[in-house]
Amino acid sequence: MNGPHTRGATLLSALLMAVALASAWGKSEALPPAPDWHTAEDCHWQWLTAGGIGLWAERCTLSTGDWAVLWRPETQAFELNHNGQWRGVVVQAFQVRGEHWQDDVGDALTAAGHLDDHSACHFQPIALRPAVRTIAFYQLQPRDHWPKPVTSERDEVPDPQCGPYGASTHGVRYFVHDLRTPDHIVFIDEGQERPMFDPNSVRVRSHTEHHAVSAQRAPTLQAFWDALASHCGQAFEGVRVVARDDRPDLLEGNETLVVHFRQCNHELLAAPFHIGPVDGDWDRSRTWRFTWSEDGQQLELRHDHRLADGSPDLDNTMYGGLSMGGDHSMQRFLYTERVADDGSALGWQIEIVPGERYTYGTFSGDQWTWRLDFDLSAPLAEPPPPPWGFDTPP
Repeated sequence: MNGPHTRGATLLSALLMAVALASAWGKSEALPPAPDWHTAEDCHWQWLTAGGIGLWAERCTLSTGDWAVLWRPETQAFELNHNGQWRGVVVQAFQVRGEHWQDDVGDALTAAGHLDDHSACHFQPIALRPAVRTIAFYQLQPRDHWPKPVTSERDEVPDPQCGPYGASTHGVRYFVHDLRTPDHIVFIDEGQERPMFDPNSVRVRSHTEHHAVSAQRAPTLQAFWDALASHCGQAFEGVRVVARDDRPDLLEGNETLVVHFRQCNHELLAAPFHIGPVDGDWDRSRTWRFTWSEDGQQLELRHDHRLADGSPDLDNTMYGGLSMGGDHSMQRFLYTERVADDGSALGWQIEIVPGERYTYGTFSGDQWTWRLDFDLSAPLAEPPPPPWGFDTPP
């Protein structure tokens, strides 16, 4: 995985779900120090957390585009992202059964299609760098010969014999086994030169610790979350109740509006918003994404906007805010980029009455500025197609 340090490229600035990952690693836990180096002048460090993993990573906007290390829910890993395109895993944690970790990781890689036959590869201890006594480093290497002999110019950069997680002649890839977190093994791909994250900063919570944090989630927010999740897999039609009067409205007022509670798990609720037909075609560009702050004391709403080809709408995506108050049936999410002309707070308000109504809208102060109501008493017989950019099942 090469970063801009080797390509003269640039790191991604604030795209996709990275903004949802910058919450604190834990109010009672001290963060490792931020690195004292940068890939380029237009880069900055941020502490990211997701899936029980924490690390310092860079974001940059340079001449060749935007680069960043971001959390990707589909792979449950931190990946390198360039201009909205995923470039590969850089940090990933595998849950394992203690002393059986090598079999568990091999089975996971084989099941995911990353390893054809893990019996032909093994985890070889390596002396990578000084570390505390609880840490050991391993590479996934072929059992027969490593590295593969170069037989021609075409073989100067051979494909890794043990797949994308295996040892490579054109990058530093390895697994970290730490006795302090025996139920997780961490994979790290540093690339060819200095990576866009600090490998020494990577922290992983044990399975027990990670779920203990989840167990501390605010009860009111958990009740709100559960009310939304109770409709998972179902889709519902809605109507515009309040139209915008301060700027052009997204809707004409005669469109068919559908919300689909498409993806629901412990960490993410994703609800695509379909508008149609518009000029004979449906607009499937929008998905409302709800996630948790790392400490479980706030929810976060983000708007994932895609173009018709599935790529992120770089000029208008992943904006949103953190919950600022409410109860089990209503939550407000504050927009912090600006306030109204009269100084009032701006943001989004979500209401849920299970089996009756789901409401999405925007507010200024204590007034609705836009509002959609969806009838939860009448689920559609068939859910809509996937939103743009999400062609696979959730």
